[in-house]
Amino acid sequence: IAVFNEVILGDDDFTADSLLSAIIAPPLMSAKKLVRVRLSSYRTASERERGALDKVYASLSDYPESVVVVSVAPDGFDAGTERKPSSALKSISKYLSAVDFPLQNEAKLIRWLTRHFADASIEAQFEAMRQMISLCGRSMHRLRGEADKLAAAAMACGDKCVTVRLVNEIVSQSPEEDAFMLANSILNGNRATTLEYLSRAKRRGENPVMLLSSVTSSFCDMAIVAHLAADGADRRTIAETMKMHEYRVGLYMKAVSGITPESLDRAVSVCADTDMKMKTSSLGYIPLERLICSVGGKR
Repeated sequence: IAVFNEVILGDDDFTADSLLSAIIAPPLMSAKKLVRVRLSSYRTASERERGALDKVYASLSDYPESVVVVSVAPDGFDAGTERKPSSALKSISKYLSAVDFPLQNEAKLIRWLTRHFADASIEAQFEAMRQMISLCGRSMHRLRGEADKLAAAAMACGDKCVTVRLVNEIVSQSPEEDAFMLANSILNGNRATTLEYLSRAKRRGENPVMLLSSVTSSFCDMAIVAHLAADGADRRTIAETMKMHEYRVGLYMKAVSGITPESLDRAVSVCADTDMKMKTSSLGYIPLERLICSVGGKR
């Protein structure tokens, strides 16, 4: 029965209409039902859609049997500050109770990781845990998953110790962050760092075509940011235009500083050519390695 009384909406199917449909459907053989909305980013396509969502939220009191929980990834919602909350937070707080889950500081996360590894009879070097946090960020959900992988790897190695080297081999950033960092290192002409990254990707068994696709996406985003910035758009305007978090826009603007939009357009073109070569041959990472050698150096 519980399965039928829980509705989950994600990035692909979350709209005002889908949320309303989930809310108004009565629970099955139960007093309550749960509607969970899980989003990587809390943005709506238009002012009209935002207005439609506000109407749905305002109607929640008419359906007390439906409990709605909306959760958003840490970088996907701009809440502003305690003294100056964002317009988005003000709007949603009219109808929903906003709950902030603050990120823990490094010292608390390291103590938590130490206990987590100890429960698995694994030791972890202090610098290794710092490196984990550097790669994963401060999401405890993400750190727990990576810690479980590292514990299994350390157990398999026989020494039952998580080292910096093991972290660098096993743990990676999110695919989006990885792709951005790889594209950025390519643009900077840092071939040694880039080739080392590719070496780790090979050891992890990553698909070169999928990796190139992510890198190409990052180059496309960089090119759009560069063109908009060249036209005089500020960070907030670019974020609204691209439906991208302002923090990430800031990273992209910093990355493309000193690079002409035309250079980024050429990088995207090279990526497209490389993609064709990879899909019409069995060369594996070789076309990607050639791309690294042909694109790079800010200009």
